[in-house]
Amino acid sequence: VASTSSKQEQEILFMTSHFESFMPNYPNPGQTYRGVRERASQLQQAKSFSEGFLKSRPSLRAVVLTGDLNWDDERKRSKGAD
Repeated sequence: VASTSSKQEQEILFMTSHFESFMPNYPNPGQTYRGVRERASQLQQAKSFSEGFLKSRPSLRAVVLTGDLNWDDERKRSKGAD
C-alpha cells in the first residue's frame, strides 16, 4: 500500500501477479494446456481480495493490478520480426 502526503490520507493498493500460463505440447505432444479457467479464477480471486481490502481501508482510493496476466499467450504470432 502506497500513501500520498496531503491533509487527508489517501492510499493506493498495488498488486502484482503471475497468472496461469498457456502451454503448448502439454501434458503430451500435440495437446495444449490453455489455463483459461484457472486465469479466470485467479482474476476473480484478485478482485475479491481487492474489494475486501477496499472495504477495510477507508483511505484506499484505487487498486492497481500489475504483472504477467498471460492474457495474450494464445494470440497468433508472426513468423518474422514483429
